[in-house]
Amino acid sequence: MSIYTDKIARLVWLIEQLKRYSFDDLLDLLEVAHVEYILDIPEIADRNWEKDHSLYQKTFLRFLNICISTYEKALKQLKEKQAH
Repeated sequence: MSIYTDKIARLVWLIEQLKRYSFDDLLDLLEVAHVEYILDIPEIADRNWEKDHSLYQKTFLRFLNICISTYEKALKQLKEKQAH
């Protein structure tokens, strides 16, 4: 698997975990639907990121890393809140 495939899979997994909490306002705040839409766009989903221009690679990796980091923090806080 490529770094892009791994990160997309991680992001999709995080989205599914966040959806389990059923906090629609949080999902709206995190723009989950918009991120899902972006990942489903054929130009994104069907692209061979390993062979793409380095500027596009960096931009897409930055997007993935920001989303992953944000969603990991949100999920961590939800789990901590639920534990209390």
